[in-house]
Amino acid sequence: MENILIAIVSGDEAYGKALSRSLLSACKNIIIENYGSREFVKAWSEFSGKSEYYKQFDIVLWAGPEISDAYGDNIVYLAEKVSMARKNYADKKFCLYKYSNAQTLVASIFEIYGFLTGRRAMCLHDGNVRLMAFASWAGGSGCSTIAWAVAQELCRFQDMKVLYLSLEELESTGEYVRPQAGIRSAGEYLYRLLGNKGVGRECFGDEMPFIDGYVVKDVFGIEAFAPTKGRNPLISLCERDMQRFLAAIVDCGRYNAVIMDLGTSLSEASVASMQMAENICLVARYGDKKYREEQYVSHVMCSAGEEVLNKTMRIDNMVKGKRDYFGQTGVLDVDLDHAIRFADGFDSGENFESFLEGDFGEDIKSLTGKLFNYS
Repeated sequence: MENILIAIVSGDEAYGKALSRSLLSACKNIIIENYGSREFVKAWSEFSGKSEYYKQFDIVLWAGPEISDAYGDNIVYLAEKVSMARKNYADKKFCLYKYSNAQTLVASIFEIYGFLTGRRAMCLHDGNVRLMAFASWAGGSGCSTIAWAVAQELCRFQDMKVLYLSLEELESTGEYVRPQAGIRSAGEYLYRLLGNKGVGRECFGDEMPFIDGYVVKDVFGIEAFAPTKGRNPLISLCERDMQRFLAAIVDCGRYNAVIMDLGTSLSEASVASMQMAENICLVARYGDKKYREEQYVSHVMCSAGEEVLNKTMRIDNMVKGKRDYFGQTGVLDVDLDHAIRFADGFDSGENFESFLEGDFGEDIKSLTGKLFNYS
């Protein structure tokens, strides 16, 4: 992502400095210069081009009262009240709530910058983005727990940038991360990306939304779309739209890995995710009835093609003690030396910072190494 130069103009010096620090903490791709309102207006009036003075900056965030009704072009007004915030793309007039959290402000700044300049915000990354899917034929198997634990292993110990993506009908994301005020949901991202009318197409055409405004992070840096209240909008996507959505995630250049938690979903979007995934982990609760597994696998084979089995491994979860698994069903190839298990006493309501401790952590490390080809 290219650096952009931002001028913060405020009559309140303390606010200007605080805003600068918070924006820099949320994004390293910005350069900030602070000005008092009078200082900026004086420099503007003394500048040889006068009205063009502000154009030496990519974006001017204006919190001063002097020209509160005269902003335009790359000048973005910072309003005291939420009700005053607006984004008028037709007239190129933008007003943001000055006390929004830093992540939301950064996302809005890059969104406006992209609209005004036609430049696309991109991150550069090395290598390919790895897509891994986790699924189960029965609820309560620990599919989401294992998917999140693998994401945590990658963030904590492999220094990878990871997106956790839930395709469950009712997401588990809220159990792992807390939503932040002002962060928009996956449904709003999809509207911007796939919408056929309104601001999603009218103003931005095929440009991807700036993803910072839609994701939340846990303490280790795992990112996930802000949880949606009610039904997960991702599971309603058709195959083509799901492919386009995942392509947008990959093309943004932000992530090294995308961990897709499909849960028990067999929607068109989930099947498309399996087809695009590099590997698929089928998570079973130890002792589950085999006929349910066979029905599930048969459905996957009919929907996604038999070739998906070539990249599928089964994980027996909640096993007490080590146990070798020899693929007794004869349906799936199993690539693990032993079953994944919960550590003794682990409960999904506990602090998830303790995910990777003890036997469970060792098994997650083994699984992650096999998926990502490292020891």
